Amino acid sequence: GDGVRGGRWLYVLLAAYSFAVMFRPSAPYLVEWLTNEKGFSEQQVMHDIFPTWTYAYFAALLALAILAELFGYAPVIILATLSMPAASALLLLPLSYSQHPSTYMALIQLNEVLVGIGSASISIFLSLFFASVAPSSFQAVASTAKSAELLGSVSSSLIGALLDACSLLPAAFLATFLCMCIAFLLTPLLRLLSSAPSPRPSHPHPQSKRSLLRDALYGAWCAWESFDSACWALARCIPLAMHQLALTYIQTLFASLSESDQLNGIAYAVSYLVAAAAALLPYHFRHLLPRHASVVLLVSPAMMGVLLLALSMCTRIVVAYALFIIYHALYEASSAFAIVMLASTTRSTSRRLAAILAANSALGLAVQVVVQLGTGSRWLHLEPPGMFAALAALLMAFALLLALALLSRPCSPHTTPTAPTPNLLPSPSRSVQASV
Repeated sequence: GDGVRGGRWLYVLLAAYSFAVMFRPSAPYLVEWLTNEKGFSEQQVMHDIFPTWTYAYFAALLALAILAELFGYAPVIILATLSMPAASALLLLPLSYSQHPSTYMALIQLNEVLVGIGSASISIFLSLFFASVAPSSFQAVASTAKSAELLGSVSSSLIGALLDACSLLPAAFLATFLCMCIAFLLTPLLRLLSSAPSPRPSHPHPQSKRSLLRDALYGAWCAWESFDSACWALARCIPLAMHQLALTYIQTLFASLSESDQLNGIAYAVSYLVAAAAALLPYHFRHLLPRHASVVLLVSPAMMGVLLLALSMCTRIVVAYALFIIYHALYEASSAFAIVMLASTTRSTSRRLAAILAANSALGLAVQVVVQLGTGSRWLHLEPPGMFAALAALLMAFALLLALALLSRPCSPHTTPTAPTPNLLPSPSRSVQASV
């Protein structure tokens, strides 16, 4: 606890919060709950409900980032985190679409808006910790959050599977609500982080709010100053957009393959356990992978595209589970490596790195919004298999464009990382962030 304000108790706060926001037994069964219990059709869930989260998350991430710089991280996080128990409460209301069609559709879309705000608050929460620690403590903060997230995701998925098998699915949604309340009750403790002495040298002159925003914007621009950093910025944000859409609609794809979803919880638990282990691989092979950075840059999106294409053509639920687990692991491993390479190819301080990652996530969300509009009810109106085929095509086209860019430049994006970075924290994903 030497590098973080407030000592070791704030690591406990980080772990408790990360566990609570990820402990969502209802996550693997949201589609079943909305269709079987609340009366929506799968088409309504896919085209009218889930897209609302994407738009709300994108707007909330930008708004909260600016508000946090202007008014402070702690008050913004406290208010935004309140949206998570509020969203969970809306799913527990004794109403259904068949009873009140227009009213209940509006309430569930409001639920998605609140979940989007909550997802953005999680990103701001983690940014506060990284902005409050010395660079030597990045790995400790990242490992603490990652371990707690893993424990919350895996344990809650298994508990959700048990409750569903015992026909106690409402209890899973109630447990999710209670954990979101616990997460909210933990946020006032962030005042300790704001009031404790900083582990870093203070700025010689107090910065105005305008200068803070200017510094943040300049930090975001740093990712595009060179060809190498731009390649790695795209290698993170484009797969991120496709991945969040894949996680958004994976339950609808599973539902199209099998009427029973009793194994969804187990599949989610195994998926997140394997994905978390895969995210550690770039660290263990940190001396080998940078020497083959160009290969990783090209092969990762192409392989993810192949796996999503296989998912779109899958006819057996067990095979779909296996493909999803492999795809999820590949994404987390490649995303962790892309963050390392992005950090190593930009000349940035820790605060500027936080701005780079936040801007990169926002760009990924912008791409996600465009793709969702194009493949959803606005234009193509694709069903789950068609959606996954479209995501696969986009990833493979992206890999092809990267290959052409590298061929047109004699020097490939290859830089050996020189300092530890927060590379173990995955971006908030729809499967756990929005399934409250």
